[in-house]
Amino acid sequence: MVAASYIIPCSMTNNFNECALKNGQYAIPFLIKGDRSLKIPNMNPLKVPLVELNGTNSIHLKLKDAKVYGLEKLKILNVSTDFDKRQARIISSLDRIDILADYEINGRMLIFAITGHGPLNLTMYNGTYQYDVEWDLVSRDGKVYFNITNSKYDYAVGKITYEFKNLFNGDKLLGRQMNKFLNENWELVNDDLKGAFLQILLVFHDDISRKIYSQIPYDELFLA
Repeated sequence: MVAASYIIPCSMTNNFNECALKNGQYAIPFLIKGDRSLKIPNMNPLKVPLVELNGTNSIHLKLKDAKVYGLEKLKILNVSTDFDKRQARIISSLDRIDILADYEINGRMLIFAITGHGPLNLTMYNGTYQYDVEWDLVSRDGKVYFNITNSKYDYAVGKITYEFKNLFNGDKLLGRQMNKFLNENWELVNDDLKGAFLQILLVFHDDISRKIYSQIPYDELFLA
């Protein structure tokens, strides 16, 4: 019997994907609130201590003490699982994610030099998120557990807005102009900065998954 009553197992041979979508959606609000029995912290907001990115155009970005708001509204759109290959893909959506962090940035953003440090407020709208995971099985104390061996994340969004405060050592005119430029060219900016936000989102999925799978035996989650 699974200790957390909101985590409802599914049969691997009886419409597993549909069951996993339904039961996964049901579990989201409980998981976001945190579960001490599974060592899952409250994730409203999700806290990520440090993310570093070297972008494609010689841009270096560091985010410290990032907080992500809005994950409780995650909607699972599709689950596809191949138990023979031990692979799964989960596609979900969020109307809005807000990321607040302390940033340090230096380098070139598109054609302009950029430098600064201070608060960052970033909002992603109308996003579709894809989480791919591969696994193997490990034995421990006579039980078999699901073990993530590889995972990756990708997303597509309808819009991103950026507000970098204290750019160019607090030069307000240059800061306003740069933020305006970033927001007018958000798609190109996202190409450079996407890696940082993928790291944050991967922390969210991997952290929950590993804590569940490492503590609940495989046969209690995936029924024959």
